[in-house]
Amino acid sequence: MKKGDRVIYNGVTAHDLTRGSIYTLAHDYKNNGRIDLIDDVGDPHSVDFSDVTTIDEKSVSYDYIKPDHHKIGEGDVIDAYVKIHGSDGIRDAIGFLRLSDFKYRLRAGKKPNEPIEREIEKALECMRRVEELTNQIEVKTK
Repeated sequence: MKKGDRVIYNGVTAHDLTRGSIYTLAHDYKNNGRIDLIDDVGDPHSVDFSDVTTIDEKSVSYDYIKPDHHKIGEGDVIDAYVKIHGSDGIRDAIGFLRLSDFKYRLRAGKKPNEPIEREIEKALECMRRVEELTNQIEVKTK
């Protein structure tokens, strides 16, 4: 790894670094077990070498909107909750998603290493799910 390479930080969220976010190497890796990453502000952060993965910007395929760790079987946490709680679960999920939409819009641009566009995409996904769940309620009441 060389100075300027882009890497994904996979360690514990600490040092003002966010797990899964992309950073720049501050210097060439010298095989000492530590490496410095540069954040968006230009500040260096020393981390364990084992906590970073090199990337090719064109090959980054991590889905920040529907990441694998949200998936449960064929759906996600919302789907599982609705399956367990039925109509009440749908109403609860709609409330949760509306609050999540509000949260993403309110903090857009405020999280380090999180582009405004990504937060807005998350908000839009929440409202898409609200529409989907609202349609389920309407179908059940007809």
